[in-house]
Amino acid sequence: MSSKVVPAREEGAPAAPAAGAPRPVLRRRKLLGLAGAGTLVLVVGGVIGRAVDQGVFSANTGPAYDAWRAWDLPGADNLDLVRAAILAANAHDSQP
Repeated sequence: MSSKVVPAREEGAPAAPAAGAPRPVLRRRKLLGLAGAGTLVLVVGGVIGRAVDQGVFSANTGPAYDAWRAWDLPGADNLDLVRAAILAANAHDSQP
C-alpha cells in the first residue's frame, strides 16, 4: 500500500477537481425548466413582435383612423355629413 501525501490547501481556496471526477449531468427537472423558460421567451417575443407589427403601440395612426382625418376635407359637399355620421358615437347618435 502506498500512502499519498495531500498538501493542505489554504482556507477559502477552491478545491481542485479530481482527475476522474464525473461531469455534472443535466437532470430532467433542469432540462424541463430550461425548455419552459425558452418557450416563454419565444412566446412573449412573438406576441410583442406581432403587436408592434399590427401598430398596437402607435397611437392614432393606421388605416382605422383614416376616416377621422378624411371626413372634413376642403370643398364641402353632401358627403361630409355622411362621413361625419359614420364617426358618430353609436347608431342612435346622429351628431355631426
